[in-house]
Amino acid sequence: MDTRVTRLLEENKIPFRLLVHSKSALTVKDAAEARGVSAAAMIKCLVFFPRKGPRVIVGCVPGSSRLSMSKLKFASGVKEFRSSAAEAVAQAVGFPVGAIPPIALPDDVLIIVHTGILRNTVINISAGDPGAGLELLLHDLRKILRCKFADIVE
Repeated sequence: MDTRVTRLLEENKIPFRLLVHSKSALTVKDAAEARGVSAAAMIKCLVFFPRKGPRVIVGCVPGSSRLSMSKLKFASGVKEFRSSAAEAVAQAVGFPVGAIPPIALPDDVLIIVHTGILRNTVINISAGDPGAGLELLLHDLRKILRCKFADIVE
């Protein structure tokens, strides 16, 4: 599968394992089952639109965790977010809802990754397509992950 995410990894010589799903998976539960991994080993990326400040914020948390809005507000310095439809999310980040990776996002997106993810050796991210995920070493992912780390889960 050739996606913007796999091309970025290949360009940076970062090894990964492609995990193709038998059907599209748009939830962490479905993706974890399709990949045969635990939800805790996956990175779930959620998109937020601030009323003021950065154009878009992507909060990345373990798939088994819930993002804390108050902690995200503190970590980003944003006081209020506006809601947005799935189409606007996809247009803003270039990936469909349910298949958003923590990499290969537009340069003006502020990415905040929960610090707890740093405990994992192996991590699963979206391939940027609902039909597949990627498994790679966190050490390798960090080489191209441009983010801020913060405690953003409940």
